[in-house]
Parts: sequence; C-alpha cells; structure tokens
Amino acid sequence: MDTRRILEEKKREEEEEDPEPDPNHFVLVHGIGGGAWFFFEVVTLLKAAGYSASAIDLTANGISKVVADEVVTVVQYTQPLLDFLASIDGQVIILGHSLGGGSISFAMETYPQKISKAVFLASNMPTNGQTFFSSFPPTVFPRLIGNKDLILNFANPGSPNPTSVYANKTRLALFAFNQSPLQYVTLGQDLFTPTPYQPGTEKLNLTTSKYGSIRRFYIRTGHDHAVLPSEQDQIIHANKPERVFHLSQADHMAFLSTPIELFSALVHIASI
Repeated sequence: MDTRRILEEKKREEEEEDPEPDPNHFVLVHGIGGGAWFFFEVVTLLKAAGYSASAIDLTANGISKVVADEVVTVVQYTQPLLDFLASIDGQVIILGHSLGGGSISFAMETYPQKISKAVFLASNMPTNGQTFFSSFPPTVFPRLIGNKDLILNFANPGSPNPTSVYANKTRLALFAFNQSPLQYVTLGQDLFTPTPYQPGTEKLNLTTSKYGSIRRFYIRTGHDHAVLPSEQDQIIHANKPERVFHLSQADHMAFLSTPIELFSALVHIASI
C-alpha cells in the first residue's frame, strides 16, 4: 500500500475542488479489547489529508490502568469520551467500531450539540431501551463465546454475572483479523485488554430529540467473521441509518485490513 502516493493524489483532488481543507474533526471509538491504537493508520490518513482526528481509550482499555472488573456503569466506561466531548468547541463526526456503537450512542444522547454525524462501523446501533449487548442480533455473542473467540471473566466468587470480557488472542487471526496483515495479529496479541462487562448490560435511554437528531451512517464490512455481514444487515434494518457504505473486502478490523477504503468512506461522509 503506497499511502504517501494515495494521500498526495487525494490532496491534489481536494485542492482543485476547494482551496481550504475541510475542518471536520473525527473522533474514533473502539470496541471490545481495543484502544486508540486501533485507528493509527486511519488517523494518519485523515490528518495528512487536512482533517482533525482523535482516537479515544475508553476506561480499562488501551493505555488505561483501570481494572476492567471494577467498571460497572456506562458512564464509568465512556467517561474518557464524555470528557473529550465536553472539552471541545464546535462539532465532531464520531465513529464507533463494534461494541463502540453503544458507546457513541450514549455520547450522542449526552452531547448531541457536539456531534454532527455518527458513523457505525461493523457495530451495534442501539434503539431506546436496548443495551450494548442486546442491540446486536441474538446470534452474535453465543457464537463468539461458543467458539471461544471471546472469554467471559467472573471476578466475584459465587456470582453468576461476568465482570469482564476479553478476546481470545489465540483466535484473533480467525475471527477478527482474517483479512488483515499478519503483523497486526501480532500487535493485537500484545495490545488487546479486557473490557468491562457490566456496562454492556445497562439499558440506554435514547431520545428522538437528542440521539435521534444526529445523522447516522453505517459502514458494513463484507468479510467480517466477528459480526457477520448478515448480522450487520439485521442491525441496519432494525434502526435504519441515512446511508450504508460497503467495504466488501474488509474484515472486522477494517481500519487495519482496508484503511484506505475506510478513509475514503469517512471523507465521503464528511462531504455530505
């Protein structure tokens, strides 16, 4: 992938159309086990093309030192994202990947005035009263847990309730990085961390006047083994976005398997 050449061509095209770079600011939010590191390629592409871009580590993920088993509410889990939105002027385009669709939905309800557009990447897309987990089709988590792609952790002895969930690092190449370069599998094996479980069971209050006021877009990943394309179609049908973009060759980690295509989709979304 000749990233430099692609960026130079993209910049020339934009300069011919508009001498001023687009001021849109992208905020990128990860899902289970991830962190800001997920988005290093896409952030680089966006910034080189003249956009602003920020990737967030949610509580207990990425470089956060908080223990996942001790995080029990959506507010606790999404606090870094909420703090970031509270600190900025103007509006952003927010993207949630996988379980991150729930995190950005909560942020949309909390700070609707700060978000111009929301992008759901191979993610859940909740409606009012759903949880992070229940807003996925009912086939998703039983399959991932049954295949041992995801592992539940029970930190409280005698309790039937999981306290965290983590990706099985021995299976990353099979269910998450199946189209991605092998070096990213190695990176994931080093950097994936447990994610708090209890926030995923909390019902979301999403209103038409706040969450519903923000333009929503969905990016569908065609070679996804974590959230199958057919399951993404169910999510899209249940809560129709304004428009759907298709990354036909992307696995679940589209920002690593098809970063140029994802970058192009985001630029398109920024322009409409």
